[in-house]
Amino acid sequence: MAHHAAFDVSDKETAIHVLDEHGKPVWKGKRASEPEVLATALRRHAPELVRVGLETGQLAPWLYHSLQALGVPVVCLDARHARAATALQRNKTDARDAETLAQLVRTGWYRAARVNGWAAHAVRHLVNARAQLARPAVWSRKGHGTRSAPSGTSTQAARQRGRVVIRPPAEAEGSGTLAYGCYGTGEHARRRAPRSGARG
Repeated sequence: MAHHAAFDVSDKETAIHVLDEHGKPVWKGKRASEPEVLATALRRHAPELVRVGLETGQLAPWLYHSLQALGVPVVCLDARHARAATALQRNKTDARDAETLAQLVRTGWYRAARVNGWAAHAVRHLVNARAQLARPAVWSRKGHGTRSAPSGTSTQAARQRGRVVIRPPAEAEGSGTLAYGCYGTGEHARRRAPRSGARG
């Protein structure tokens, strides 16, 4: 018997709903939002899987390409088109959204969204990072131990403290990872900015 399924993805957990070819529920549950975990759940509860759908979102590119690499027949659903169906629900929950999306996948009443490859996403992130660096505001990457400026910091206040110097953290140099921090001038800069050629 053919199975159709859908995910309602959140940061930590993903709601899964599996239907048979007649639209009757086969299984529903929640699993961690990890490609291997989701693929394992589908293999167990939907052995005759025809297609599984997930909406476009922040995690969609990662899950889509990872699930495809694991041999899962996944399709990415246009979120604006799918929202027209999920918005009709009286009690909106993740489980109900997953059920509605599964019905869309089963009937074919959905609009597939094109998911760019990894190279296209890498270029997009570099372009966004370049645009952020060109802005007068102070930006940082928490992943490299740098912190962003306080929310109340204005551009004029930053200029009054001195010229803004953007440098990558020392540990990120040569790593091929784009990172940036912000340091002022004067006494503030001498306390915070790493000095090149400093003696040990």
